[in-house]
Amino acid sequence: MLASPVFREILPDMKRVIGAAIAVVAVGLVGVTVQSRREAQQSGQESKHASEELRARTAEVADLRGQLENARRQVEQLRSEVGDLPRLRGEVTQLRQQLAQASNAVERARTSQARLDEQLRLARETREAGERAGAVVEPEVSHAPIRFADLPAHVQAAVATRYPGIPFAEVVRQQEDGRTFYQLEGLDANRREIGALYSAEGELLRQSRQMEWDGLPEPVRNTLASQAGLSGPANFREIWNDDGITYRGWIDHEGREASFAITPEGRLIQYEVELAR
Repeated sequence: MLASPVFREILPDMKRVIGAAIAVVAVGLVGVTVQSRREAQQSGQESKHASEELRARTAEVADLRGQLENARRQVEQLRSEVGDLPRLRGEVTQLRQQLAQASNAVERARTSQARLDEQLRLARETREAGERAGAVVEPEVSHAPIRFADLPAHVQAAVATRYPGIPFAEVVRQQEDGRTFYQLEGLDANRREIGALYSAEGELLRQSRQMEWDGLPEPVRNTLASQAGLSGPANFREIWNDDGITYRGWIDHEGREASFAITPEGRLIQYEVELAR
């Protein structure tokens, strides 16, 4: 079919219009593609930056968690140390009391040593004076029973403090080489014999108490059983003085009286049998 003259006339224009439209569309597509690539590149860079920032924040959070855990451990340690304060304070107080007691014991020992030195000096001077006079001087010793109420007030107070509620039925005033002592004997709440020796100044020099077999330390009982063949009732006394504690007693040894002295650790320091009469 042959084209009409009008169609042939406008055909070139239509081709140009179509070509121009195709060119515009192509340019648009190119622009869109380039823009898409740019946006994709920018999005990739932003995603990379976001990932790096996320890793950094994750590491920072982990570090903060570690610091928090360390802080918690330090707090728990501080709480533990604070909880030990009362115990430590109690130990310090106890150590101070022990130190004070030790200091008092040292002072008492020094005082006792000074008194002993003075007694030795007086005894030496007395002996020397007697030797010069050509006579033997015997130490002056006397014993006189007295009432408890006749004790000096400060001695009564010392006895009442050390032995509250114990009546001492027997009180003897002893005088030896010009010095005065007070020997007291009585019964405790369990009806067991108890004794005490006080100086004129009211210082407790020696004390004793009656003991039962079951009340003796196990090392003492073992020694008595193995060396004295004793495992039952006897006359026992616990003696305390400046030398420490000893356990003394009297038993029957083949019809004769035997006396013994044993340390709390069970060491036999004395065993004497009465000579046959």
